[in-house]
Amino acid sequence: MVSALQATISADEKQYQGCKLITDNKGIITSMLYTNLTTYLNIEKEFLFTMNPDGTPAKCTITFNNGIQRDMNRGELELKFAECGGPNTVWDYYKDQGKVVSYNLDEKLPNSAFGKTSRLTLRSGWKYIGHLAKLADKPDGMSLSIDGASGGPIPFYENTVATVEQMK
Repeated sequence: MVSALQATISADEKQYQGCKLITDNKGIITSMLYTNLTTYLNIEKEFLFTMNPDGTPAKCTITFNNGIQRDMNRGELELKFAECGGPNTVWDYYKDQGKVVSYNLDEKLPNSAFGKTSRLTLRSGWKYIGHLAKLADKPDGMSLSIDGASGGPIPFYENTVATVEQMK
């Protein structure tokens, strides 16, 4: 019984974009391990992020060079995950696995794309992840609500966005 449960929890481990990804038997990321990161104090050995099925971090256990471990609070977790490049690593991995649908904005974005968590890649190359909404007063506009961002949703216009990606 225990071995069947372990097989469900951890089916594969692989190095990907500077971290070790642990996935379940369906290819869903269950955890991400970052080691040997350069940090301000240089006292941290590793950061182990436990992931939600939607690709967001649920918690992070930090291990210090002296072996002591502690869980990060929510603010620390969000900041460190972003610093590590975790959000784009998740999206890039799922894209490589065929688990992302991509809309090229040389054509009109379908109405079904709105209301979902999305990754926008701007024509400048910048990438943003958040909840996509249509701007009511601008037919070529959209907005992205980004967790942790202040000031409300960020507006974007179709001529500045190259692609919109969403998890299948």
